[in-house]
Amino acid sequence: MLASNNSNENQGLGEWAATLGGGLMLAYALRRRSWSSALIGAGGAALLYRGATGQNPAERVLQEVSQTADGIQVHKAVTIQRSPEDVYRFWRRIENLPRFMQHLKSVEALDDGRSRWEARIPGPLPLNWEARVVRDEPGEILEWETVAGSTVEHEGQVRFVPKDGGRATELHVTFSYLPPLGVAGAAVAQLFNAVTEQQIKEEIRNCKQLLEAGEIPTIEGQTSGRVSS
Repeated sequence: MLASNNSNENQGLGEWAATLGGGLMLAYALRRRSWSSALIGAGGAALLYRGATGQNPAERVLQEVSQTADGIQVHKAVTIQRSPEDVYRFWRRIENLPRFMQHLKSVEALDDGRSRWEARIPGPLPLNWEARVVRDEPGEILEWETVAGSTVEHEGQVRFVPKDGGRATELHVTFSYLPPLGVAGAAVAQLFNAVTEQQIKEEIRNCKQLLEAGEIPTIEGQTSGRVSS
């Protein structure tokens, strides 16, 4: 019983110290407001969390990572009243994707079929990665995947199936995201919870609106614009 009491007292002292230290670190960070102080503030917030709950925030994040380890995989098919060649040309200009995919902030075409992507996610730090085209059959299929060492594992496949004698296209889109594992990647995985399967399906439907009507009627936080291929 004595050993148990000592253990509880030590735990209480540890939580008190974590709360005090975390509060001091956070107060310092709020006064300085620099990148280095932001790191100190993050550490202070973690200590405050531990002092208040008795839990290690890293363990909590890793638990959430294990729940989302399968990531996101979406398949969506829509029929677009444009020819497969038109729809392919639009998708092949990979920088067009953020025009109808709100979860993407930017996609920049590089050379040799590579591209640089940035996601639109909560938080002050950017989440970006590089991808490369691995299959390109004009008017039929387009595939890409992240390059080795990327912060996010991402793959995409788009198939362009002719309909109505080639006057329309049955567009099949497969998107997958896998958050990275490990302590450093755990925070990124938490942010990835903001991107949902339903959201990506809605964004693919926006592609139909953009290609058929030339604009997307209403998208929160995104202006509509004339389509160009």
